[in-house]
Amino acid sequence: MSTYRSPQDLLIQTYQRAYLRILDDLIAAAQADRSTAYYQALQADIEDILRGLDSQAQSWIEQQVPAIYQAGMQAAISGLSAAGVEGVAVSSMTGIHRTAVEILAQNMYGDLTGATATMGRSVNDLFRQVSLDTVAQKVATGRTIPQSAKALQTALADKGVTAFTDRAGRDWRLDSYSEMVVRSSTREATNHGTMNQLTSLGYDLVQVSSHFPTCNICAPYQGRVYSISGQDRRFPPLWTTVFSAGYANIHPRCSHVVMPYVEVFADDLDGDIARSNQSFDVDPRLEAERQAFANGQARKRAANQDFNQWQRYRERLPNDAPTLAGFRRMKAANSQRYQELQSLYRDAGQALNAAS
Repeated sequence: MSTYRSPQDLLIQTYQRAYLRILDDLIAAAQADRSTAYYQALQADIEDILRGLDSQAQSWIEQQVPAIYQAGMQAAISGLSAAGVEGVAVSSMTGIHRTAVEILAQNMYGDLTGATATMGRSVNDLFRQVSLDTVAQKVATGRTIPQSAKALQTALADKGVTAFTDRAGRDWRLDSYSEMVVRSSTREATNHGTMNQLTSLGYDLVQVSSHFPTCNICAPYQGRVYSISGQDRRFPPLWTTVFSAGYANIHPRCSHVVMPYVEVFADDLDGDIARSNQSFDVDPRLEAERQAFANGQARKRAANQDFNQWQRYRERLPNDAPTLAGFRRMKAANSQRYQELQSLYRDAGQALNAAS
């Protein structure tokens, strides 16, 4: 029985496969001294992978962003119908809808191609530095070129996969950054589709979905009712509270969506007004929810740490490291094979230090 994968998952997997292929190229470069022609061919291969990603991203965005936006429009109609509003239909993709889709598509494409461009420049700079430093160290120290290249090429494998550096100075891998862009951008497309459809029909109020468990950032915002235009003073303005950062999601990778709120069909309008105007500075979660969310984040951090460790093992032990799934299994069991792999990793590191 096949497992369903959304269009977003399929694009993310494309970037993941490309990242691992580039990593394999860099690992190969770190294993032994090669000719100048080899490194030039390797550079060309990486550049071709990145160009291919840009092309696939463009095709995906052209096909999927309009469809995802329209799904948001349909969600608005479904929400109105569920609330009791009759006789509403999805608008045609003209005017504000077409403009919104174009902007969303441009922004998403710019984020993804910006990442591949940054990574391409980083790889090219490091290849250039390999050539310059190898020659310089040969002249200054008398070491052979293969000895110098070994250390430099290993550094290339460590550093050459950065695709984006955020304001906090944190480096993002191509696979993790593209996953964040795809999930964030498509959620924005859904929310914009919903809001623009509601606005075109004369509805101004939306409610942010509620999830359990949720993070401390989303917790103060979820479940409340907001005014899209900011003109309905009974409710907080959407774009200066929950979407104050200017994006149609609370934070990157956020799964919250906006839904129609029709006051004439509300079960407790006064209660919703009161709850929506409570302080945003208070985390309303109970301790059980905080702990459930923290446990989920800990599992994600552990999985990411496993990936980073596996990546280092593959770089240093390309012929001995298992698949990622196999590595996680042997690490969780602390098997004899995992202990042997740790020993091999340490020995290879000592050998590398001695050679450099």
